[in-house]
Amino acid sequence: MSASELLVTRPQPQADEWVAALRARGVPALGLPLIEIEPDADAAAAAWLALDAQRLVVFVSPNGVQSFFAQRPASAHWPAERWAAATGPGTSRALRAAGVPSEAILEPSHDAVQFDSEALWRRLQPTESARIAPLRAACQPGPDPIPMPPLGPGAFSPGDRCTRP
Repeated sequence: MSASELLVTRPQPQADEWVAALRARGVPALGLPLIEIEPDADAAAAAWLALDAQRLVVFVSPNGVQSFFAQRPASAHWPAERWAAATGPGTSRALRAAGVPSEAILEPSHDAVQFDSEALWRRLQPTESARIAPLRAACQPGPDPIPMPPLGPGAFSPGDRCTRP
């Protein structure tokens, strides 16, 4: 690693995608994923069973989307009139690739200064969907859990277990 190399600390596979995009633009970059994401099959199964009772599901990363939909039971589908909230454009692309209709996706404004949970929460505040308990497809506490901010009373968090490698 040289002093002028940019370190990309995203988890896989986003680290490799970012490194490739940066290098294509002439920016020296090196992938250094700092967390490893492992599917939690029990939590995903429970989330899919609870999905019909939810009005909003919050996804905080493309990995969360991919893992959640990879564990979809064969008979399950994305319910009509169900909102999917995404923290940014990468997560929104992953949702569309998984079959969630674009009109069902809520995300921060495309000209937002940042794309993260806080920006998404600001987007959700004025909506009716913010007044319900969201189902969050995100990280579960693992052996060495990474703290996740609470989404509010009654939030249910299925999906992945995030641990430091």
